[in-house]
Amino acid sequence: MYNRVGPNKVEITKEFLNEVEEFITYACGKRPEFQNTETIRCVCVRCKCTKFRGLDDIRMHLYKKGFQPSYYSWNSHGEDMSSANIPHVATVNEQADAKNYYWESNNRANFNPYKQMVMDAAGPLVGEELLQGDNYNQSFVPKQPNPEVQSFFDILYVAQSPLWDGCESHSELSVAVRLLSIKADYNMPQGCFDDVVHLMKETMPADNGMPETFYQAKKSVSKLGLGYQRIDCCPDGCMIYYKDNAHLTQCKFCGVNRYKPRRTGRENFKEIPSKRMWYLPLIPRLQRLFSSTVTAKEMRWHYEHQRESHILCHPSDGEAWKNFDQTHTV
Repeated sequence: MYNRVGPNKVEITKEFLNEVEEFITYACGKRPEFQNTETIRCVCVRCKCTKFRGLDDIRMHLYKKGFQPSYYSWNSHGEDMSSANIPHVATVNEQADAKNYYWESNNRANFNPYKQMVMDAAGPLVGEELLQGDNYNQSFVPKQPNPEVQSFFDILYVAQSPLWDGCESHSELSVAVRLLSIKADYNMPQGCFDDVVHLMKETMPADNGMPETFYQAKKSVSKLGLGYQRIDCCPDGCMIYYKDNAHLTQCKFCGVNRYKPRRTGRENFKEIPSKRMWYLPLIPRLQRLFSSTVTAKEMRWHYEHQRESHILCHPSDGEAWKNFDQTHTV
């Protein structure tokens, strides 16, 4: 259904024409009210099942723009919802991988860097919850899966899913991470990013996992955590509008307005701050350092290492540090 045009990128393939007619026949047969309205939801790239249109209009939209991405489960056209949008279910092998990673650190080298990234983002607590009791060595098919565990296996599945059938060099997650890294390194505009990924997607085999937009690439990586907060601040650097000061509209030191002046006739538009800062929360980053099997031992080194009492090689060997550890025991 996504093989719309032939090698010349102009002529529509016969296979696509047949798929369009098959879809329309299926959708009309599944909707009893079609006999009265003679309309069904349009599944083109632009409409995305949000608008009802006549059959001729739907054909024209699909011929020009094609089906909306990843619409393999026709849940808006009569398909049984019990079989649609089924989340990925963890297999026994994936459970074993989690156990080997979290409790047998010498097996870390068996995982590619992107699977390691997913494991570190989830942390050992997810592995403990998954593998507790009799869950291990059994098929993990809970009726109501824990959201954290399900999210972990969803992103792990993306990390090991090939970009297309037969691709061995990249997964869906690795491509999204690399593309976002390149955009940041070379300060690539968002429009340029979108055009590049569109071209790459067109040159790849059908049903590939290449993200279509910058937004989609960010969304696929967002589950790895380590987010940020945008905080309004004074253009002159006097203060930030945070917590007790979040409601202010002027700087309490220099009196500069927090928001840009509105244009006439646009009173209902959202206020635009004059300046913003990007804050990277510290606690999630410390948690990530402790959750990784590689960096956790480095984070504990100052407490666990043993040194002769008369040798001072690190601040943790000093009396002040030792007194702090004794006062604030874990």
